[in-house]
Amino acid sequence: MRSRAAAADFPESQFDRRADLLPDPKVRSVSLARPVWRGVMTSVAACLVLTSGLAAAQPAASERVAANRPGVAAVEGGAAAGRAGERSAADWTQEVWASAVGDTDLFPVLFSAPQSLASIEGGLHVQESIARLRANIAKREEDRAKRIAEVEKDLDQALEKTDDVSTSKALRSALELELLINDRAKLLEQQRIKTLIERTQAAAKAAETRGDYLWANEFYARLDALLEQFGQYKRDAERLGRRLAMIRLYAPEALWEMRNRRQLAEKAEAIPPYNPTGEGYAKRLDRVSAMMVARAIAASGEAHISTPGIKPLAVRGIDAVRTLATTTALRDTFPSLQDDQKRGRFLAALDRHEDELNRAEADLDVRELNDLLQSLVDASDATVALPEKAIIHEFGNGAMSRLDEFSTIIWPDEVARFERTTQSTFVGVGIRIEFDELYNIRVVTPLEGMPAHRGGVRAGDVIKSVDGTSLYGAGLEQAVELITGPINTTVTLSLEREEEGKKVTRDITIKRSKIEVSSAQGWKRSGPRENDWDWFIDREAKVGYVRLSQFTERTTSELDNAIAAMTAQGMRSLILDLRSNPGGYLDQAIGVARRFVNRGRVVGMMSADGRIEEEHVANGTAVLNTIPVAVLINEGSASASEIVSGAIGYYGKRGRIKAVVVGQRSYGKGSVQVVTSLGGSARLKLTTQYYTLPDGTVIHRKENATTWGVQPDVVVDMLPAQFTETANIRKSADVLPFDADGNRIPGAPEPRDPQEILSSGSDPQLETALVLLQSQTLRSTRGVRPPTTVRSN
Repeated sequence: MRSRAAAADFPESQFDRRADLLPDPKVRSVSLARPVWRGVMTSVAACLVLTSGLAAAQPAASERVAANRPGVAAVEGGAAAGRAGERSAADWTQEVWASAVGDTDLFPVLFSAPQSLASIEGGLHVQESIARLRANIAKREEDRAKRIAEVEKDLDQALEKTDDVSTSKALRSALELELLINDRAKLLEQQRIKTLIERTQAAAKAAETRGDYLWANEFYARLDALLEQFGQYKRDAERLGRRLAMIRLYAPEALWEMRNRRQLAEKAEAIPPYNPTGEGYAKRLDRVSAMMVARAIAASGEAHISTPGIKPLAVRGIDAVRTLATTTALRDTFPSLQDDQKRGRFLAALDRHEDELNRAEADLDVRELNDLLQSLVDASDATVALPEKAIIHEFGNGAMSRLDEFSTIIWPDEVARFERTTQSTFVGVGIRIEFDELYNIRVVTPLEGMPAHRGGVRAGDVIKSVDGTSLYGAGLEQAVELITGPINTTVTLSLEREEEGKKVTRDITIKRSKIEVSSAQGWKRSGPRENDWDWFIDREAKVGYVRLSQFTERTTSELDNAIAAMTAQGMRSLILDLRSNPGGYLDQAIGVARRFVNRGRVVGMMSADGRIEEEHVANGTAVLNTIPVAVLINEGSASASEIVSGAIGYYGKRGRIKAVVVGQRSYGKGSVQVVTSLGGSARLKLTTQYYTLPDGTVIHRKENATTWGVQPDVVVDMLPAQFTETANIRKSADVLPFDADGNRIPGAPEPRDPQEILSSGSDPQLETALVLLQSQTLRSTRGVRPPTTVRSN
């Protein structure tokens, strides 16, 4: 899950919902930039998720017999049930695990438990879990069919009209259908989808022509998601994203106007008035120079894993400057762009330079690249008089867009934010913030023991102003910049909250200090502190549970502490939840993997020519290699998460450890980024290698690839509604209503019990992993050693 980065990619107010004043590691094993655009935002997680479906929905292959449909009745009442009576519980346990890590569907075996199971200690408990899982999967399929019918009806109704709002609704329905059925090819065969694509193409082109870039961005981005495998709208989506980024920087009020028009077109409430809080573009570009851009492009042309050379990057840089000059929303900021003749002469100069580059046989060198930049500035001075630093800035961004999405220039004004996101220890006040339904900036939660918590900030407080500066209408980035600052300085938050049925305002002055954030969470809160967790999802079967939200510099030691606590209480198996974990530090991924894998390669680094230039191996310190382990992953699991799940899954598949991977295919962010200085406080973040699994398989999703990431042993999908409901339960359960002194806050809502996740069936991935492990920890069938106790380092 991500927050601020998602808002930067798609700045529409409806998607800019949340920011964490917490780290998001991006060094070496860089965090996920954002999930593939899916068009539907969950208000809780503030990450973009796709929803989709069709009339004849089919669950994932390993689940198809799991739903309560005719095929399942045959499995339970026919031959499988007959065999069940002949098998011992121990035989069944072995068959369950073999089907999980092998090529056999898990669910027919899991659901055919022998009657003798009831006579084994813990057997009835397992039978109850199996029955609940079976019922919940059946309910999921019923919900799927019901939702498919609803979405298809919405799609047909939206297609009856041709306005932009209706086209947008139809696109959302089409994307939701695609997710629900997990069969994009089948969806694209429908005539109504072909009609929708044609209509959207025309609407996107028309919106861009009239300068309504928010609509154009939405249309192209969703077309790109729907037709992702063809890549035909990728460049269009990138161009519109670049236009909006330019508008946000140079003409933020124009972006506000687009957002407001978009909101009103949907017959929704107008967004708050424009708030100009924050620095203007001139201040933000103050330290930008041609030299830092030339250095970045020269280094990228040579050292990027694709080794493209300088010339292709320069061509893309010119194209970005062309986008700057043709974005009509910038004409009030740069009045000379309103002059058609001047603008035409400048565009002609850009065309000439691009033609010269395309005709040149040799690549550019740094001197020629500097000459090109100066020529563009001279052409601008003679025509549209764009600021020199704006041309350099956009040329640099455009050039880097020729590379992968994780390679970028970190501009001088972005360095402080970047450094905050690469550490689990940073300076701040210790709160998470988000937009509420009315686009007020609201506290999600204060971190226990941190300055905001000690000062009396509560979950749900609305931040009205910061040091007297109103946040009404401000963006999350603006709020973050105002709230954070140097260590030991103070900041005053004006907070609105409900007390005794009335809204009151409280001004709280907080001293900024070092903030330490935990990346390891358990199943249920046991107290107000960040590390107060009940680590057992099933105490009777002694199944432990650890969620890793990211990989910070302390993740391995935090996991060690959790393992020690669970081991002391007799842990027999473990669920490691890496879902929506965007990654983090490489050394921490290796450290975590080494807790499960005792010997062998953990991860390799592959160069552009396919050589493994570096590898990291297990070092004999595994403490979890003697118990059954289930690792959960999904499309949001990236980078370090893929290294860990890939290594564990590899050795589990080969029987070296008893481990299985459950969920959905991971994101496919398996590239190595190196961060270097460009001078002038700027940095270059460049992809130089690919991560590989122990067998040499590349994790990264390359362009036009059909395979990538980590493929689960047991595929279990979740409906969009299940994802949202699980996130809602978890959000409430993870925040206990305690004040800074550890006392319950009077009148605060009671947190939800995470057990609801299992009883409601909202998380079939987690439930499948749990039942699978329960089947392996029956006392008479176990035969495994407990893990070795470890201590935090």
